[in-house]
Amino acid sequence: MSKNINIEYIFNPNLNKKFLDKHNPKKIFCIKKVKNQKKWTKEEDVQLISLAEKYNEKHWKEISNKFIKKNSLQCFSRYKRIRPGIIKGSWKKEEDLRILDLVDKHGKSWSKISKIIGTRNGKQIRDRYINVLDPEIKKGKFNEDEDKKLIYLFRQNGPKWATIAKFYPNRTADMVKNRFHSSIKKKLNLEGVPESKLFCKVKIFFFNFL
Repeated sequence: MSKNINIEYIFNPNLNKKFLDKHNPKKIFCIKKVKNQKKWTKEEDVQLISLAEKYNEKHWKEISNKFIKKNSLQCFSRYKRIRPGIIKGSWKKEEDLRILDLVDKHGKSWSKISKIIGTRNGKQIRDRYINVLDPEIKKGKFNEDEDKKLIYLFRQNGPKWATIAKFYPNRTADMVKNRFHSSIKKKLNLEGVPESKLFCKVKIFFFNFL
């Protein structure tokens, strides 16, 4: 669900009376866009952690009512990232081995694995596995043909790294992006050019490079 989407309850007159007798007619979902969605502040994070502890990490609708323009999904997702006990920074070998073991047992169920580990959230675990631990990842250097293809694909797609990575078996989007910024930009004398302007610049240099 988009960050700028909020859930509002409305009455739907088209529902039959039997259904309405059993359900609160106000609790019928519709989607409403939220304008001027702001980032979470430190004060809101502190309040969110306090409320999550109070409600035993449940009742996210009630928790979201304590905030302005925050829905239950946003509160839940934010809490998963900032909840106490989450470690940030470098990974230990023991953590990597445990992730590999848990992926073998539970598959790529990042939320479930996060609950078992307890000190890393699902996004951290997913990124670590996809970019580093996945045994199918090709970790060697990019060869000349891969570099040429990268320039061609960037010229066609712009900085859509996930799309470009689909043309590289066993390479991740992060690997493709890092290769472009660490090497290709230097080859094309585009160091210091912001990513938003690279698309046009690469078109200019494309044929000269090939």
